[in-house]
Amino acid sequence: MGITDAELDRASRAAYALAQQGRKADARALYGWLVSADPLCCTYALALGAIALDEGSLDEAERWFTAAIDCFGGDLG
Repeated sequence: MGITDAELDRASRAAYALAQQGRKADARALYGWLVSADPLCCTYALALGAIALDEGSLDEAERWFTAAIDCFGGDLG
């Protein structure tokens, strides 16, 4: 049995809330799980890039932002 869209949505909202609360490690872990559960959702890679950037991990942020751009097919407009 796969993961439902509703479950992915709940997890995404929880990850966002964790990040907003400053619980970056918890948010990163949940977004990491989301990326593996739904690799076609570009937003998760974008969120991981934002967390890495906020923490000053520029190389990691660049990797995640590049992954997000690639996921979007290079078309961000």
